[in-house]
Amino acid sequence: MIMHGLRHVAYRIDSMSLRERVLVFASALFALTLVWFEFAMAPALDKGQATIKSIESARERIQRVDATIRAQANALQLDISSPLSAQLDQARQRAREVDALISAREMEILDPATMAQVLEDMLANQRGLRLLRARNLDAERLLESDNDAPLYRHTLRLELEGPYLAVLDYLEELEALPWRIYWQGIEIDAKDYPRNRVRIEISTLSFVEDWIGV
Repeated sequence: MIMHGLRHVAYRIDSMSLRERVLVFASALFALTLVWFEFAMAPALDKGQATIKSIESARERIQRVDATIRAQANALQLDISSPLSAQLDQARQRAREVDALISAREMEILDPATMAQVLEDMLANQRGLRLLRARNLDAERLLESDNDAPLYRHTLRLELEGPYLAVLDYLEELEALPWRIYWQGIEIDAKDYPRNRVRIEISTLSFVEDWIGV
């Protein structure tokens, strides 16, 4: 039954004109690219640096495939009223939906200036915990490419002092934030117990290299 269906598809393709074959294969390639993104790439968006690499890779693939389809359609002078043209329009609409999904995930990333302010506000509301010093580390470029929107990791180093439970409460509040922040390191010095010194490094991601507003 399956082989019969495959033969039927093959006969249908053989009966098409060259223009129709090119567009069918282009549409199939575009659909496979979207499926690959949703089932292979989307799960990786929750894992630190892989989040940004996935966004960049998906965008580049969508742009390349869409450009290929447009070039083929223009070269063959596609009739805009044909059924194949309608299929291409649907594929492009799906691409726009995927791009909107990527943009929504980007909105979950906390920009560096906001991150610093959020951490300070949380600290001010945390009784018994005192900020000794805060330092912005140099931005680190994550993806070496010529893209218009390079990606940077911004890390903020905080040194705090306070009782263990206050430190623990603060760390739990950081974990509960609705944005994506990434732990780079944590050190606890308890030699002056019950006063503890804690050094934490927390990073976020941005398309801008400078710590704007910080």
